[in-house]
Amino acid sequence: MTDTLISQNYQKEIASLKSRDKLLLEITSLLTSAKSLDSLLETIVSSLCNVTNSDAGSLYILEGKEKLKFAVALNKSKFIPFKSFTLKISKENIAGYVVLTGAPISFDDVYLIPADSPYKFNSEFDKKFNYKTKSMVTIPMKNRIGKVVGVVQLINKKRDSSILLNSVKDTEQNVISFSEADIEFITLLASQAAIAIERQSLYDGIERLLRGIVESSAKSIESRDKVTGGHSQRIAAYMVVLAKRITKCNEGIFKDKHFSSEEIKELFIAAMLHDIGKIGVREYLLNKQNKLTDNRMEVIRKRIEMQIMHEPSRKEEWEENMKFIEEINIPTYLDDARFKKLLELKEVKVKNYKNEDEPLLMDFELENLSIRKGNLTEAERKQIEMHVAHSESILSTIPWTEDLSKVPLIAGTHHEKLNGKGYPKGLKGNEIPFGGKMLAVVDIFEALTALDRPYKRAMSIEKALEIIRVEAKNGALDSDIIEFFIHYKCYDVITDEMRKKFTLTAEEILALE
Repeated sequence: MTDTLISQNYQKEIASLKSRDKLLLEITSLLTSAKSLDSLLETIVSSLCNVTNSDAGSLYILEGKEKLKFAVALNKSKFIPFKSFTLKISKENIAGYVVLTGAPISFDDVYLIPADSPYKFNSEFDKKFNYKTKSMVTIPMKNRIGKVVGVVQLINKKRDSSILLNSVKDTEQNVISFSEADIEFITLLASQAAIAIERQSLYDGIERLLRGIVESSAKSIESRDKVTGGHSQRIAAYMVVLAKRITKCNEGIFKDKHFSSEEIKELFIAAMLHDIGKIGVREYLLNKQNKLTDNRMEVIRKRIEMQIMHEPSRKEEWEENMKFIEEINIPTYLDDARFKKLLELKEVKVKNYKNEDEPLLMDFELENLSIRKGNLTEAERKQIEMHVAHSESILSTIPWTEDLSKVPLIAGTHHEKLNGKGYPKGLKGNEIPFGGKMLAVVDIFEALTALDRPYKRAMSIEKALEIIRVEAKNGALDSDIIEFFIHYKCYDVITDEMRKKFTLTAEEILALE
């Protein structure tokens, strides 16, 4: 009988060890798959509570050299609104004592801690939430070099994990002490967790650095191209919201189209940096508001004033010529009648300060004033269009991670058209990535509705939507994306105030829904 009992106990112990080995692998897998530091910390506490049948648990992270940050709390019996706070590292509190000594502490009953102990149990939580803490284990979380990076604390190990501790009686009847095996196992997991925390903190730091670089790069572009302030951020907001709403949609043509969080981040970065190639475009062109600069218009004005001095009797006629030149210098549509009048001025001569005849308008002045639509000559337009190729080239030099590898391609195709009439490569249809098609739609829509373009008035939302629909009908833009954008009102994410001044950070843009 004794041999049988020993054998049964041995088998139970073996089964328990196998179970914990399996749990160790499962928890390690969970730790490595966490997407953020917050989710990682929650996973650590939840996993440790589950594996030890603990009713509650909390986790403190080292903050500097003198403080612990209360980062996570879990209680299965009570709903406790979480509020983070910092705790001074001191031997007078249990968590601080464990940090300073680097050794775990276990209590069968925290209310029986000897009076001469350097630390005391703080019973404020129990009093506030009508809870009874009894057994407790506090374990240091040590990284690979043995440095304590945090503390995990488990409370009230239960005989049965399903039992809720709603009263002191429940606690007295169902709470047991943590065993040495528990402490060893928790210590092992705590070490794995510490390494995971360091790795995740590093990853989160890199993420913040990347967002900071992306944000500062977008601002650097806008510091050169002052007429499109906030454009890249607004485009990014449209892209993030469009991608998230497509992902949530369970009907229509995009019901099977889903974007992961990494893909949304990729679209966000491509949108923020889609115009980075403008650093290779002359600043004069980026900030060109009218067909001719104010300085050049002043030169023409001086020529006419000089001519009036020579021909005072024709003053009114010369002033009319100057008024006409000022009018067509503004980049509105130049109709045939005004174009013909401009060509007539081509033959007009004026006297210079040497009393010699010279043209009223120089060749390059005529070329600019002859622009029928907009404010760029054909050569200038080609230089501006090259910014897209520059963007892809610049972004392609960055060693993107696998999940961000399409950033250069998406950014480099935002001016391509489905009918092949776009630039810089003249791609058609599915030669353009889906992200590039999305970017093309929101880029045009934002440009039409922007309030900060000196060369045109901002269009109403309705008029802008009508225009991009026409673009789709003409085979330039993706009609499915446009109809989804309109139906689900993705444009609502940008308010009129945001059109005047965009103030959201990269993190806030990524959080938009």
